Amino acid sequence: MRFQNWMMALLAVLLAAAAEAQTLDCAPGAAGTTRSCDVFHYHVAMYRPDRKPITEVWGLNAFSSMSACDRARQAYIDRSLAVLDYFKRVKNEQQWEPDRVGQCHCDRSTEPGNGRYLSDAQRQQQLRTAEEIREIVRERLLDAKVPSDSDLVRGLTPRVTTNALLSGSKLVPLPAPVATPVTTLSANDLRPTKAADVSTPAVVTVDLPLVEIPLGGPTTPPVETAAATTVDVVAVPAPQPAASAPAPTSAPVVTTPAPAPAPVPQATWIPAPSPQPPPQPQQQVIVVSEQERAAADEVAERFIRYETARVQNIITAADRVTDEAVKSKIYDAITLRLQVLPNLRLLIQGSGIRSRLATMARDAGTEDERLALVSRLFGSDLRKHWAPQDAADVVIESNPDLEADPERILRDTSGRIPEAQRKRALYLLLGRNQPTEAQQLWLQTVIEELLR
Repeated sequence: MRFQNWMMALLAVLLAAAAEAQTLDCAPGAAGTTRSCDVFHYHVAMYRPDRKPITEVWGLNAFSSMSACDRARQAYIDRSLAVLDYFKRVKNEQQWEPDRVGQCHCDRSTEPGNGRYLSDAQRQQQLRTAEEIREIVRERLLDAKVPSDSDLVRGLTPRVTTNALLSGSKLVPLPAPVATPVTTLSANDLRPTKAADVSTPAVVTVDLPLVEIPLGGPTTPPVETAAATTVDVVAVPAPQPAASAPAPTSAPVVTTPAPAPAPVPQATWIPAPSPQPPPQPQQQVIVVSEQERAAADEVAERFIRYETARVQNIITAADRVTDEAVKSKIYDAITLRLQVLPNLRLLIQGSGIRSRLATMARDAGTEDERLALVSRLFGSDLRKHWAPQDAADVVIESNPDLEADPERILRDTSGRIPEAQRKRALYLLLGRNQPTEAQQLWLQTVIEELLR
């Protein structure tokens, strides 16, 4: 009986410790504490690939504002999910789990008496444990032939950190300045110098051959003579005299040629002007100002941050699934969603605050409005998968016709493809590819048509 009571007590302690570890939050301050919160941080439950239990650490980061903490937390989530996507999709290691990241909150680890209080030795131990886990993940990536300068390997190193304990660049203090004696010279120490060059200059001789020059008189240049004009002399016979009259002496008659006609000036050929093309209508260019772009960035950041938190909740719920086949499908759907969200952020930022997409994202303040935007963008069938009641509901039924070439379906202008299939093709395209700048402009036009 005592043994059973002891086991029940031990089980209760373990369950309480596990429940506390799942909170990923600091215990509230002691009663009567009125000091304002000056430091914010977030907890991380780090997955260990060496099959050891998941380790929760909360002494790795500290920020002076909640916004700075949120930005660093989002960056950590993106890096962790990129590693998860590589091992699950590329290396087919379905047992790999993502790091669970808690929300940003007030840092109570420096308050003695708090349940999350860390001494200097305990904080150093958490830093060592976290860097040990990062080194294990880094070794797995290098063993998988991932280059050491890739984003996956570089992302394992924290962006803002102090001196690394196990690896990373070491910050060495500057050496102390050493006093150097000052040497002074007097005028008597100076000596005259000579700038004259006493070396023998080099002499170069060149033998040039003689050339014979003729001494004859100057030659006269040829004179061009005009061509002689020939004149035809025609003898005209005189009329025969009468028989009684004496025959007169005939004299030659010289006829002068008629003057040559004046040359007629040749007509100059002027090409006919080529026909000018008709003026083309000017293309209307929508200019997005810096204020509108900043407003679109803020809208996109707020909408994507909320949807990323939704994915984190789905991941937490997926950890409780025992069927490995269902769990693998859940993680595949989550990976697809995590590729859609950053691409959707780029489209909101690039379309400007005046677009329908940015306007609907800005006005989506409630859950129904967010789901309405998702339904109009990706189809009403995706609504139950976007905000699932259970972790398994996030899995989307496969459609081989759409999955083969979603871009071809979106570019089809025949009108034979239903709008629901085009919206599902848009979701698949954003979840599988990183659109180029030209594709982003085309997708913005497609989205504006779907949201009408």
